[in-house]
Amino acid sequence: MKTNLIVPIVSLLAIGETCFGDVSLKVFDLICEYKTNPIGIDVTQPRMSWKIGSSERDVQQTAYHIRTAESPDDLITAKNLHWETDNVKSDQSTHVAYSGPFLTSRQKIWWQVRVWDNKGNLSDWSEPAWWEMGLLKPEDWVAGWVEPDLTEEEHGSNPCPMLRRQFEIDREIKHASRLRHLPWSL
Repeated sequence: MKTNLIVPIVSLLAIGETCFGDVSLKVFDLICEYKTNPIGIDVTQPRMSWKIGSSERDVQQTAYHIRTAESPDDLITAKNLHWETDNVKSDQSTHVAYSGPFLTSRQKIWWQVRVWDNKGNLSDWSEPAWWEMGLLKPEDWVAGWVEPDLTEEEHGSNPCPMLRRQFEIDREIKHASRLRHLPWSL
């Protein structure tokens, strides 16, 4: 025997709200210079942005606190922090400019944020995010240009050459951009 159960929408909404239990205020979708975990940032004061979510209605950010470090462990333990803002009373959550110590080429910065809302709630720290600086000074650019030994036909169609070489790495690769001196010469 089938029974059709009709539950008013209002009751479902009430059940949904009680499932949340305590009010949850959350910070998510951290981006830097319009990207998630970007590599090659070329501005010395990158702009950070984030979103907030809450189980309550009519919630607005009233303050934020950003902290940065050079490793995720330092960030999570709040030891050896590179820079932090403390409590900044502001509803700004987009394009908050980094204003810590001068950043250098290839430097990787981990960051996270927490916020306060208009109802007095404080969020937990967001999940860590990061950005990596690009090459900021001309002398940081070091390249041995790779060119094919082909005669170019000026008035015809030239094939796209394949530039490749096999090589072996004798240690564990931790991060590909950290490999500075690979045997690229042909």
